[in-house]
Amino acid sequence: NLIKPAINCTPSTLEKRAKKLATKIQSNIKNDVKGVYHQSDQVILNNIEFSVNKKDCFQVNYGPENEINKTHKLRSVVKAVDQGQISRESYRELAAVEANLPRENSVSNERIAITDNMNQLIKISLVDMNGRDKLEEALGSDESEFRNPEITQEAIDIMGIGIYRSIKDILNYIIPYLKEKKVLRLSDTTIHLRISGDGRNV
Repeated sequence: NLIKPAINCTPSTLEKRAKKLATKIQSNIKNDVKGVYHQSDQVILNNIEFSVNKKDCFQVNYGPENEINKTHKLRSVVKAVDQGQISRESYRELAAVEANLPRENSVSNERIAITDNMNQLIKISLVDMNGRDKLEEALGSDESEFRNPEITQEAIDIMGIGIYRSIKDILNYIIPYLKEKKVLRLSDTTIHLRISGDGRNV
């Protein structure tokens, strides 16, 4: 069978070729090390990295991946992407030239998992923004000190159905963590919060 040039291959075909090459290298190295290292030496091939036509970069890891490290890395990437407001298309371009970066679909799946988990811990509620009375009832009178009247009126004027998270639920979630990290001081009974968005959703 004729082998197509890499430029004419789909990404899935290129990935299969990379895995096939990695398997051959892994098999050959077992014989190659015999003439280089002592028989008592344990030589382990952890990964290989190569490029095709100076464009497509591949990194193949051998052996099981540490799931804890993998999850930590994915969450760090999700945080960096969100804080930097990096679009999915831009991240795909970065991941295409940097083999050490997780694939975009893995990052997207981790973001969904984080969102689902947070939605379980801090519930999202719907509120009808067409009337102040309904808004006051939904938020609760004991939380009125957390709102700016001008912001509330602006929200009522421009929105129909909105969503919100209870400040109580947020505090119940973050206070134990802050206590564990010794951020809170018993001498200071005031907690200062800054609630902001990512520039796209607030």
